[in-house]
Amino acid sequence: MPMKKMAITRGTINAFADLGFSDAVERQTKTRLAFAINELLKKRRLKQREAAELLGIRSPRYRSS
Repeated sequence: MPMKKMAITRGTINAFADLGFSDAVERQTKTRLAFAINELLKKRRLKQREAAELLGIRSPRYRSS
């Protein structure tokens, strides 16, 4: 079965803006911050409870990926 050709539209550097969110810059900033925090926590090899304590949140809210 032949593959159907699709049009590809190149996005910008902000996927939230591409999706039409009015607060796209804020969403992208929060995403980058969350990613940076997660990377630091992974480097420290903290247990979920330790990471949550360090962040000042309840344990179930933080989950390392």
